[in-house]
Amino acid sequence: MTIKVAFTGLGRMGRTAAKKIIESDGFKVVGGFDGGYVGLDVGTLSGAGEIGVKVSDPSSLPEILK
Repeated sequence: MTIKVAFTGLGRMGRTAAKKIIESDGFKVVGGFDGGYVGLDVGTLSGAGEIGVKVSDPSSLPEILK
């Protein structure tokens, strides 16, 4: 089973957590929310490399977590 993860806040701590999750088995990053980074790739922002998941506005959270 894969656990879906979305990050709310991608400051220093959020980026560190995102990188660890991206590099771990059993998790799939499905979203990231931070007004300062909208449109950037969560993986690139965290230093893990591009994963194809863009930082979004928090209002899109219900749709992303489906």
